Amino acid sequence: MDQFLQPNRISSFPPALETRLLELNRLVTLYPASIPIAACAKFLGISVTGLHYAILNGNIPGAFCWKQPGKKNHGYRVASLPFYSWQTANLEAACSGKKAV
Repeated sequence: MDQFLQPNRISSFPPALETRLLELNRLVTLYPASIPIAACAKFLGISVTGLHYAILNGNIPGAFCWKQPGKKNHGYRVASLPFYSWQTANLEAACSGKKAV
């Protein structure tokens, strides 16, 4: 997995995908523990509200929400490591030519 942290070692991908991987690397470097909801939504190209619904429906690995008693709104969190793992799933197989799982 170290190859995804070094831009010069992902050259087997099209430039657009290299750019996306570099954006993902910057995101988790800036936010190593948890990614702010607005930053995550921007990376995914969806609205914050859309991301809220995706989290509520369990569609974002490593993300969760909560609602405290007596409060109207939910709180949301996206953990960096599971999010990064989800976004880079099967990249190692793609680089090596192996069949993706």
